[in-house]
Amino acid sequence: MARHVPTPTTASTCTPETEQGRHLFEVTGYSKHRGMGHEKFIRSGTFFVGGHQWSIRFYPDGSIKDKDYISVYLELMKEKEGSKVRASCDLKLVDLTTGLSASVHRTGPRMFNSGDVSRFARQDGLFKKRSEFEASVYL
Repeated sequence: MARHVPTPTTASTCTPETEQGRHLFEVTGYSKHRGMGHEKFIRSGTFFVGGHQWSIRFYPDGSIKDKDYISVYLELMKEKEGSKVRASCDLKLVDLTTGLSASVHRTGPRMFNSGDVSRFARQDGLFKKRSEFEASVYL
């Protein structure tokens, strides 16, 4: 009779390293920035999260093809050519009277490549309809 030897069971865990950060980019004098021209932007100060440099770009007049929208992008700043970073973001507008915020664009984890257009979170130019933004509590 063959002897039954228990099969060993092993287990392992893979836990990604994560880091969170928050950056508040306050654009004062919105009406004075409006009219800069399509494709023109205002950039936040650079900030670090996860050992990488990031900034926020705000386009008050949007893009040429999306004139009725304002645009906001999270940007992975230029690092070593072709640096790739996996990240997610949540862009929010903050009501300065109440301090409450509303998420207006959220991405799941995705690759940011500092050498091409994928360095931006949000691949289309649509962020918020200008008329809605200008009628909101966020100004």
